[in-house]
Amino acid sequence: MDGIESCIDDEIPFEIPETWEWIRLGSLFTINPRNNIADDTVIGFIPMPLLKDGFNNSHNYEKRLWKDVKNGFTHFTNNDIVIAKITPCFQNRKSAVIHDLPNGYGAGTTELHVLRDYTKMLYMPYFLMICKTHSFIQNGMKNFSGTAGQQRVGKDFISNYLVPLPPVNEQKRIIEKVNIVINSCDVL
Repeated sequence: MDGIESCIDDEIPFEIPETWEWIRLGSLFTINPRNNIADDTVIGFIPMPLLKDGFNNSHNYEKRLWKDVKNGFTHFTNNDIVIAKITPCFQNRKSAVIHDLPNGYGAGTTELHVLRDYTKMLYMPYFLMICKTHSFIQNGMKNFSGTAGQQRVGKDFISNYLVPLPPVNEQKRIIEKVNIVINSCDVL
């Protein structure tokens, strides 16, 4: 975006309550930020196999020194959302809200996009749920670039993706209800 907010009326897919608004992810998040920390800091390193797929919000990590992973890898911190950008990991919903990293910092596979809340007021599980929806995945696949075996969803797709933004208490209520449904499905 060039700093000029364009009219989105023709892009709005459905009605939302008056207290909500439509907004692009790039207006809420810094996409693919970098970390600047001391080289001797112990951090969490997440290769793709340690990022779980499906509708859960789970990951593991390996401990590493920042100096060993600060170059050539994706950077993230606690409370960032990471989303796999390469096939088939993107379609398999390999994504999570990052948590419990040593010293709050991490790095990982280059095949991730990172969303960092620069407002510090969002409920990140709500936005993770949006990034796992059928609509997000299908639209992302329509915007793949690269060869058939190595297709990726680009930063621009994520930045321009239009989402319904409810008040934060409503974001939390929605996730509580979604978790009840997902837990019921797991039991079945």
